[in-house]
Amino acid sequence: MNGCGWNGKKNMKKRKIIDLPKPTMDMLARCAAVLKPPPELTLSEWADKYRVLSAESSAEPGRWHTDKAPYQREIMDAIGDPHIRKVVIMSAAQIGKTDAFILNPLGYYMDYAPAPILVMQPTLDMGQTFSKDRLAPMIRDTPELRDKVDVKSRYSGNTIMKKNFPGGHITIVGANSATGLASRPIKVLLADEVDRYPASAGTEGDPLSLAQKRQTTFLGQENRDRQHAGYQRAEPHRNRVRAKHERGMECAVPGLRALPAVRVGQCDL
Repeated sequence: MNGCGWNGKKNMKKRKIIDLPKPTMDMLARCAAVLKPPPELTLSEWADKYRVLSAESSAEPGRWHTDKAPYQREIMDAIGDPHIRKVVIMSAAQIGKTDAFILNPLGYYMDYAPAPILVMQPTLDMGQTFSKDRLAPMIRDTPELRDKVDVKSRYSGNTIMKKNFPGGHITIVGANSATGLASRPIKVLLADEVDRYPASAGTEGDPLSLAQKRQTTFLGQENRDRQHAGYQRAEPHRNRVRAKHERGMECAVPGLRALPAVRVGQCDL
């Protein structure tokens, strides 16, 4: 035999099999299960697997199905893509944007990729309404999120406008409040109803620019970092949606097959 063969035989002779007690084996198995990385999931796959729609905010409560609105899939996956820094959405009203592009990303980052998150609504009052009517029911009804936010303990630090979870937190602010936009290092920014933002947060300037500055701490890291902003109905901000990569959605109108396809929305990524 060649030298490699003999070396292999010598190494095999040196190996020893150690019989460990069953309790020790069980403990090591539990440790291995904890250290096992989660399966690779896109944002839309996470939503299809875990997200539950609440009765208070959905006409069809129960399991989320992206196939019911397939135009949402690419946008959601872009928000969860580690190589995409910003996603801008301009579309019609009432097409499921809050659920797909605000709540699903929140659930995804809470459960799958924990990080400090900032959700910006036009006003503080709208932020409280969003938290009570949309975010709290999602956390309550989605099993994967329910145990991650302690809503019972007075020492948990959770309030209407802030939700702590392992590895991060969700902070909800109003674009009309400069105080809420200051001194908050964040990794993920979700900006809702941008067309309703005031021109200035008090005397501090553009609220969107102020919020984006909060991401500076994380911008110096590798491209695997996820810094995203989801802008909805940004009519006064058309300059923001003229991005390098644009996507559109077309569909045929049922019963009017003889007519050309009708463009129902513009989704700019």
